[in-house]
Amino acid sequence: MAKVSVSKSKGLQCFAVNCRHYNNSYWREQGITFHKFPDENKFPDTYADWVRKCRREKDPSKHARLCSCHFEAKWFDRTGQTVRLREGAVPDWGKFNLPKHLQPKTVKPRTTATSKRAAESAAQPLPDALPSTETHTSYVEHEHAYAGSALMWKRKFFQLSEKHEDMAREYSNALRREKRAKEICRAFVEELYEKNGINTDKAVFEEILE
Repeated sequence: MAKVSVSKSKGLQCFAVNCRHYNNSYWREQGITFHKFPDENKFPDTYADWVRKCRREKDPSKHARLCSCHFEAKWFDRTGQTVRLREGAVPDWGKFNLPKHLQPKTVKPRTTATSKRAAESAAQPLPDALPSTETHTSYVEHEHAYAGSALMWKRKFFQLSEKHEDMAREYSNALRREKRAKEICRAFVEELYEKNGINTDKAVFEEILE
């Protein structure tokens, strides 16, 4: 039986802007794999980095995938039957087909005599936490990655607001339970006094139940 050809554009398209790879058997046969986005709650910085580099005006859905063409070879684990991305994998800017207006901006160094003297006198090595092979541009990119997207911080704000509301609700419920418990105890003490079943000064109990 002849093999049925699959349309190159069938299936879900890679989420990166201008990428024409689709998650189907045709592209997988070309050696291209498709990978879901990191968990936004567990890895917010990595997730924000993926979204930022895709240059889309919308957030990825739970079905969105980024194809392997946007990652360096070092990020792939090919030891199993399924090609996987290693934890912490981030796409590489150079592997995106971005239009000029969407390309990351690099800061051009100043070339005045004053700026050169200032740079020479104030030159400082990059922090030890960064690989020594990183350029100044990648260092700036690394620092800005922590800022994330405005949308990510907006989500975090709403998540914290919801958590605060939940805690306030739990606190309010606890106060109501405490009040109810005191009312029950107070009624029980009143009943004991009426039946002469207790000799302790009533004021003692009132102080405790205050």
